[in-house]
Amino acid sequence: MLESNPLPSPNLDSVEDPANQQADVMVVALPEDVSLPPTLKQINEATDGWLSRLIELGEIKSDKGEACLLASPLANGPTMILVIGVGNDTSSRSAAFESAAIAIRKLVDRPRSRVIFALAECFDTGTHDSIVAGDISGFEGQSIYRSVPKVVPPTQISFHGISAADIDRGSVIGESINHVRRLVNEPPAMIYPESFAQRASQLATDVG
Repeated sequence: MLESNPLPSPNLDSVEDPANQQADVMVVALPEDVSLPPTLKQINEATDGWLSRLIELGEIKSDKGEACLLASPLANGPTMILVIGVGNDTSSRSAAFESAAIAIRKLVDRPRSRVIFALAECFDTGTHDSIVAGDISGFEGQSIYRSVPKVVPPTQISFHGISAADIDRGSVIGESINHVRRLVNEPPAMIYPESFAQRASQLATDVG
């Protein structure tokens, strides 16, 4: 019988001063606003307006869903910077979730040791757990029976500006979404009424 292969979950933690942290990629948000968020402003000032010039040239866009992966010009800190356009919706949970999911899907095509998310700078505090949930659910694919997964989750995901409680809550939400996806994507030989009930009972027992 075929065995499904759920992807390994990355380790999650919080981080300060993300622009000066070692990482494969740092993810930052660009809203439709005249001012840059703190981390982007810090990078822009350290590079004599590098980001401002790219924005003016249209290489980086603030339109919702736009994504631009750049090699970092900083001597220290992340190797790459992924700028995600978030438009003018920085207060809804769905926008925070979708922005994080879009970002992580751009980054799981190859192994990455650490990814830092600084998206919280642009979203209301009440949406921060949705950022974490979007990350966790964003890399879960439907090809759970592939011997070689098409996506590779980062080993470590660090969050800037998100509390430990929101990280925990977002992780639970994201993993719950992934549990449902796995059950839906299992073939009929694996999931049928009796086996579904057994899985549900086991999951309920596991989480108390």
